[in-house]
Amino acid sequence: MEETLIGRGMRAPEPGDRIPEKLDASRRGRSPVLFVPGFLRPHALTATLHRRLRGLDFEIYPMRPPLFGAGDLRRFAQTLRERMREMRILLGARKLSLIGQGTGGLAARYAVEQLGASEYLDRLLMLGTPNRGTCTFYLLPAFTAAREAVPSSAFLHALNEGYRAAAREGGAPNYISKIGRASCRERV
Repeated sequence: MEETLIGRGMRAPEPGDRIPEKLDASRRGRSPVLFVPGFLRPHALTATLHRRLRGLDFEIYPMRPPLFGAGDLRRFAQTLRERMREMRILLGARKLSLIGQGTGGLAARYAVEQLGASEYLDRLLMLGTPNRGTCTFYLLPAFTAAREAVPSSAFLHALNEGYRAAAREGGAPNYISKIGRASCRERV
């Protein structure tokens, strides 16, 4: 048995983390995909999506968000940024692609736009991310993430204004966003 020292800022792999022995030559030009689940989304609810993506030959790794994604989205984004840094080192990849589901997409945006994770990012695909908020979360005020994802939240306002300012300067990242149904707020 080989011992590994874990220093500050590092952590041991979780039991569900899959770390390859070596990088296959066919995958060298491709970026691994980190799946960022949303609000109260345990792994069991997204397992079908993971299986389908693996079946399509994507190298996908799930992330376990702090407090099941129900806590502060800024803290979630910091955890995501650290996870991206670790994944790059462990997999030997220059960049990672992200799939953000729901509020996981908001945390991914915050990590990329505000915390400098753009240097690690290849692509960001957002599935059902409430970029302009969702009225559904007005029903769940006990959760910090829900309060931050309503249309009137200061978190969303600041995030979207930052993106608009970067877009005016020509430095806004390109995202792919798929929303299943219209939100309660008119699109800008």
